[in-house]
Amino acid sequence: MCKRSALLLTGLAVLIMGLGVSAASARNLSVSSQTFSMTWSRFQFVNGMSEQVLQECPVTLEGRFTSRTFTKAESGQIGQVTRAEVAGASCNREVFSTGASLAAETLPWALTYESFAGTLPRITGLNLYVRNRGERLFFMREQCLYEGAMGLRLGLSAAGTIESVEGDPPRTLLLRRSGNSFICPGSITDRGSGAVTVEGGITHITVTLI
Repeated sequence: MCKRSALLLTGLAVLIMGLGVSAASARNLSVSSQTFSMTWSRFQFVNGMSEQVLQECPVTLEGRFTSRTFTKAESGQIGQVTRAEVAGASCNREVFSTGASLAAETLPWALTYESFAGTLPRITGLNLYVRNRGERLFFMREQCLYEGAMGLRLGLSAAGTIESVEGDPPRTLLLRRSGNSFICPGSITDRGSGAVTVEGGITHITVTLI
């Protein structure tokens, strides 16, 4: 009886270790589409110091993943943003800002992987960066150019579907590169909740741990 119990315990231990090794060795992530479109109906451009909302606009970012499969390597580039657009006519003007746009001449922007949320093998989110991003804010006739990195958080369902994309202000900081320092804020950040689909469609993208 003791021998049988010992064998059962040994077998259980081997099984648990095997599951742990399997989860730990899952180094890669796979996406169901190589193209993506991130859309916000209320994307906020925010003063980095006072946290005052300067503009709130519909925004679209589109691009491609470098590959359908990529490694969970911090700061590793996994794709590019190749199109960026602000629906300026639909912006809600705040304070003294008269408009906002994305600096298309600075495209493409690098999309990098940073980390995941949750506990393997159940991933609840992905933390990404859009790097070398350019944005413009307008204050009457003054044009203010900002460049920097934008933090993004992709929320995943239990099935791995990307349910949301969030601008992550604590990881976003764009510094003023040009513009009158008496008019243009020294830095801005971005925030807002949006959706992610395949480029040019409404199909959601799924992320799988492999």
